[in-house]
Amino acid sequence: MLSSYSFMTKFLFVFSLSQLYHKVSSNCLFPPEFEGRYIIQNALVNSDVIQYSTINITADYIYPYGQCFSRNESNVIVMLGSEESACYRCFSLRMVSRNVILLIHNEIDINSKCSSSADIVKCPEEVKLNDEQHYTQDFHSIILYRTSERDGPRRNEFCPFDFFDGDIKFDYYLNEKKLCNGLQSTLSQCPSGSSLNIRFKGCEDHSLNIANYECIGHWNALNKHYLAFIDWINGTEPRYKCSTYYYENDEKTKITLTINNDCSSLSTRTELSRNNNNQQIFKIEMKKENHKFLSETDFPVWLHGQWQFLNVLKNELVFRDQSSFKSYSMTLMNQLSKEKFIVLSRSQCGEESFKCLWIRKLDENILEFQVSSESSKKLTSDILCNDEFFDNSRWITQSRTGKDVVKTSCPIEGEYFGQLPDALSFCAVMKSNCNSPDIMYFQIGICDTDEIFEKRVYQCLGQWTTQSHDKKNSTVYTLTKRIDEVVNTYECFVGIMAGEKQFIIREAGENCYKMLDPYDYGMLMNQTAPCQYENQPEDRIIVKPTQDDSSITYETVYDGNNNNIDFNTVATTKKTEITTRKHKNNHDDANSIENDMDYQPTHITSSAAERMIHSCGLLLMIWNLQNSIIVRNIL
Repeated sequence: MLSSYSFMTKFLFVFSLSQLYHKVSSNCLFPPEFEGRYIIQNALVNSDVIQYSTINITADYIYPYGQCFSRNESNVIVMLGSEESACYRCFSLRMVSRNVILLIHNEIDINSKCSSSADIVKCPEEVKLNDEQHYTQDFHSIILYRTSERDGPRRNEFCPFDFFDGDIKFDYYLNEKKLCNGLQSTLSQCPSGSSLNIRFKGCEDHSLNIANYECIGHWNALNKHYLAFIDWINGTEPRYKCSTYYYENDEKTKITLTINNDCSSLSTRTELSRNNNNQQIFKIEMKKENHKFLSETDFPVWLHGQWQFLNVLKNELVFRDQSSFKSYSMTLMNQLSKEKFIVLSRSQCGEESFKCLWIRKLDENILEFQVSSESSKKLTSDILCNDEFFDNSRWITQSRTGKDVVKTSCPIEGEYFGQLPDALSFCAVMKSNCNSPDIMYFQIGICDTDEIFEKRVYQCLGQWTTQSHDKKNSTVYTLTKRIDEVVNTYECFVGIMAGEKQFIIREAGENCYKMLDPYDYGMLMNQTAPCQYENQPEDRIIVKPTQDDSSITYETVYDGNNNNIDFNTVATTKKTEITTRKHKNNHDDANSIENDMDYQPTHITSSAAERMIHSCGLLLMIWNLQNSIIVRNIL
């Protein structure tokens, strides 16, 4: 349960201190997801020796390059030194994976040249950044590998491959010379799907023995697949590397993985690539699966396709468990009901058992599922699907991804205003994109000013309702995806109608937790303006990734009204007192909410009134931002 008072008090105190020590615009802040420690590679001239330097990103500073002075789309101008003798540089920061950021710049050496004025500094052109020829010829790129987040260690990431047949065979090449013959060397992902465990056999170089690669991120760019990982030399010494990979056949049973240390194909002008002559190539072959149990039953057609952590094709479902970092291949054996399925589950370590899979369709793009807590070695164990083997706290919410996403309108139209419940001097504004109804914008800043701390853009993926036991109120859930600078982030919100043009909203976590009540620490939002469809603006307001979640190719999203929201104007509207649980009547204790729910996913109508009433899109971020701003200013 959130307690806004404690961290908002800290935020107000630290924010006041930050104004005393920072002379540059407080509007220039890095997204909190960027914050943390990174390392970059440095190659010694005419040498294959690789050294590392540390990069530290805080709320408004990137060490050693300087303080955030201004940001425009992915470009950032930083200032080093005092205003009287400042040195300005500009580069593009693009997060391609949670643990990998590309720093793209124009100069051969980013440290060798700077400008005396922010007005004359040269920034990378966004149009050229999205063009493969210009990108590889006109720019230099530096890969930032995350070593820690702002408030803890780096989080694990799955490798992009799913190996379910034990040891996978491969041939090994160094600088195009084959060193290991006959597909004797093996590769596996046991015990963790975030690592590649390699055993070399039949090699000319007898020093080749074992290797362990820890995957830290993968993405698509310039029509290539990229994978960043740590090569643990001798089990303790980390060596950060980057590679490209491609599938040689449609079945994806043959993979070529090329390790080039710095992924120099991202930029032909990267200095490091000139000194790097050691190119490792793994040609991987997976044997075709031969199941001892055959199934002629397919999963429902609506379930087929790519989801966040699921991939479904005919009678096969692959699940990547984000908590255990194990992958499971599940073959459908028997469908017991519309929502429950008996499956044969196999982990990447070869463990097999029969389980029950319970899948609910919530909306066109959204499902929730869980796996039975009990398993069996016998196919006849239909009791695995009994309700006693499932728990309401274990539902996992999933959205379609990529080309499988069906465009869905957001549940709001127009512009809405609210105040942070325990810090009324801070305001939030959310508004819809009147020309792209699946897009919503969010900003937070100081009331009665134009000071903006955070701007976010969301794509709405779908909504569904749950009805309380007394049938008086409907609680609405909305699942969204960030489509601004932060990649692969999904956020869920829960909201409830509070008046004719009012709603209360709060965070529901990535998995849309049901034990939450909007009245507990929720934000009251009031409509301040309807949607206006007359004109399409010519100015760009944000760049968003195209269909591929991991791509660094961007397209422009236009706002239906204005670029920025003036809190001085919006704040003149009538401010309604925030309603919390202690101010409302006839509502049971939060702990009993789940028991009172009659769970019935229903389709949200598209009328403006219904979409406003069922609004639960954006303001989860208010609570996250309160917490993140505090941490960002304290660090």
